Amino acid sequence: RITIWNEDTKAPKEEGKPHADPIMLIKFSPTGNRMVTSDLTGTIGVWRGINLLTVYQKEWAITHCVFSEITLEGFKGNLGNLFLFAGRSGTVCLANDMKMCSDVCRVGGTIKALMFYQKEGSAIVITSNLLLVQFKINFTEKSVPEKKVKLSISGEPENLCSIWIGESLLSTCSN
Repeated sequence: RITIWNEDTKAPKEEGKPHADPIMLIKFSPTGNRMVTSDLTGTIGVWRGINLLTVYQKEWAITHCVFSEITLEGFKGNLGNLFLFAGRSGTVCLANDMKMCSDVCRVGGTIKALMFYQKEGSAIVITSNLLLVQFKINFTEKSVPEKKVKLSISGEPENLCSIWIGESLLSTCSN
């Protein structure tokens, strides 16, 4: 279940929908006005405030989500608020809160990190096989990797944490 604090009523609002299974992810947009939730069976909820906007269903658990200002070349019309999500299947999806969802790339292995490189308009993925893959976002067709790099780290790959520190600078750690 998802419990959301309703500031207007000063009371919690407990939501049984859309999730019936254990929650794997709760991610807020940088502005705080949207939230993405997912559960163990691949149900994804997209929220605005305390209101559920749309639900997506995948066949795999979602473990990562990143909101971004994505501009898609050649696409005309309102794309809404776009975000990327990914997880155990190695598939990266591009979605919005207007019921548009598309698989944009598939990489080998479980996804351990998902980041958006704003300057390049690309997604960066690090897999459980320690493969770093960069690809341009495209809503109309599957994206092909622009870069692939095999990482070498000390520690356990299953405990990998990654974050963008600054422009073109990635930090990873593992224990």
